[in-house]
Parts: sequence; structure tokens; C-alpha cells
Amino acid sequence: MDTNKNLIATLRKYIKDYKGYEMFLNGNLVHDEYRKLENYGEFYSRSRKKLNRQPTLYLRQKKQSGLALRVYNKSAELEGSQKDYITNWLGFGGQTIYRAEITIRNTEIRQYCDDTNHEYNEVI
Repeated sequence: MDTNKNLIATLRKYIKDYKGYEMFLNGNLVHDEYRKLENYGEFYSRSRKKLNRQPTLYLRQKKQSGLALRVYNKSAELEGSQKDYITNWLGFGGQTIYRAEITIRNTEIRQYCDDTNHEYNEVI
């Protein structure tokens, strides 16, 4: 999903606002605001001169084969590339593009098909 809304700031705000929002992590309520958030990471890239301001957020389920989410500043990735068509195609001319990518493993799709009585080939 591509958007011009800063998903990084939004997700970080919700995570940090433990008084305003409840958080469930792998199906369990996070009671302690100091508890380490397992399977959540913020990765900052950098040049030799400075650290980039916005991180890439990584969230995944506890089991290795589960869903995973990556949220990042797509515009920063596109800087200096020949991929101007992405910005034009999206119609975000001059605005920052943020991308959210969900990784769904084959086992998750098969489980969905089993749970909903769909044929695997219908979904793929």
C-alpha cells in the first residue's frame, strides 16, 4: 500500500501512547509499558556523515512463518533512482510516499483457504 500519510509517525504514536491505546502483541495484551516489544524493530539507514531521520519499521508475528509488516519512506528509497514513474503513477507529485508491505507466507494462504472452504488455486 502506498500513501502520502506518514505511516511511520502514526504507528510510532500509537505504540508510544500506552495511556490512550491498548496494545495486543501476538494475541496478548501488553500491560507493562516498559515491556520489550518482541518482533518489532526500527532500522535506521545512514550515510557515513549522518543517520537518516526516519526508520524502517518491521513487525512480525511470533512464529517465523507468520505475517510480517514493513513500513518505510518510499520516497527516500526512490531518491536518485530512475523510477520517477512511481510518483507520477500514484499522483503524489512532490509529496512524500510511504509504503506498507505485508508478507504472507504460503502456509498462511493455505490456512485461509482451509478456514473459508476455498480452493487454493482460486485465491492464488
